[in-house]
Amino acid sequence: MLHDLHDELATRRVGFCIVGAHGQLRDLLQSDGLAEKTDSADWIRTLDSVLNEGEAGERSGCDP
Repeated sequence: MLHDLHDELATRRVGFCIVGAHGQLRDLLQSDGLAEKTDSADWIRTLDSVLNEGEAGERSGCDP
């Protein structure tokens, strides 16, 4: 489902970002291949930090 969501958003040029993924969830997402579609280095970030970057006009790791 997350792969389909990522692909649909990418066709609309909307960024898809995973935040707050820790431990077993992070491991599951990596084994499922989402690390290849998203910037998995940013998974530990918080939603607030991603939203603040958007408000400031900064580029986040959530590229489409």
